[in-house]
Amino acid sequence: MGSDTAETRVEGTGGRPPGPAGGLILGSMRDIEKDSLSFFVHGSQQYGDVYQFRMLFWKVIFINHPAPVQRVLQDNDHNYDKATFDYDLIRPVVGNGLLTSDGDFWFHQRRLVQPAFHRKKLAGFAGLITDEASAMVGRWRAADTSDPFKVAAEMTRLSLGIAGRAFFGLDLESEARQVGPAFTQINQILQERFYSPLVPLSWPTPTNRRFRAAMDELYAVVDSIIEARRRQPAGEDDVLSLLLSARDPDTGQGMGDHQIRDEVMTLMLAGHETTANALSWTLYLLARHPEVRARLERELEEVLSGRPPTAEARQRVKHF
Repeated sequence: MGSDTAETRVEGTGGRPPGPAGGLILGSMRDIEKDSLSFFVHGSQQYGDVYQFRMLFWKVIFINHPAPVQRVLQDNDHNYDKATFDYDLIRPVVGNGLLTSDGDFWFHQRRLVQPAFHRKKLAGFAGLITDEASAMVGRWRAADTSDPFKVAAEMTRLSLGIAGRAFFGLDLESEARQVGPAFTQINQILQERFYSPLVPLSWPTPTNRRFRAAMDELYAVVDSIIEARRRQPAGEDDVLSLLLSARDPDTGQGMGDHQIRDEVMTLMLAGHETTANALSWTLYLLARHPEVRARLERELEEVLSGRPPTAEARQRVKHF
């Protein structure tokens, strides 16, 4: 969201974007709750790449094209902030980390962790990604093939393992069984709160008690990760080490424990949850479209010839 002008005008249209009228009081909230995927797909098909709808008191602009996304996130980013309902919804989970912080503070934090995401550093992640994926496939092959398993849980375990090694230099295998269900519980509760935003988290409802219990589990894991890194010798260049060693250039003060926890929570959530969802949907769609799966398998065989994938091999992929 941005200023009223930025919210209600679309470049080149000279007015408000089109969109569904929705109900008198709730707007489109019930339609989204019933089937959010269909709502957004059909909205783009009917109204185009930029359209608006209403949820209770809030007007929402939906963008589904790279050009206006670039305008919001890059070209005109100063006109937009994170003082919105959706960011307020997740702040109880990630605090004031990179995902939810704004302005000068966000810029300072981003510059702090940027070296850990240098292009050469990202290329180095390819090996550990391959290692984790190979270990997962090995577990599948050793398992009883007659027993079904939950793809989403497996993808969560995989992405959390990768995030743990890439961001924190730690093996989170033992924590995965705890973190995955806790994040799942929290996501479900946040979805419920999305459609019932007027119930404060401070009220001792059964849902809020489940939320607090899941958060306590995550905090316990995050605090143990921070403590483990503090016990490691200096010289590591993962994100957590950069956060722990950072000093304010004016005061010389390091980052407080609370802020470090917020950043680690943000990295754990953003670094594994969305990736796990994308992988789960990818496998689902490949299973539903065998002709696409066959094309993918042919190209992988052509590019890799049975060798493990590398960052360099990605450059030779033509279609996927």
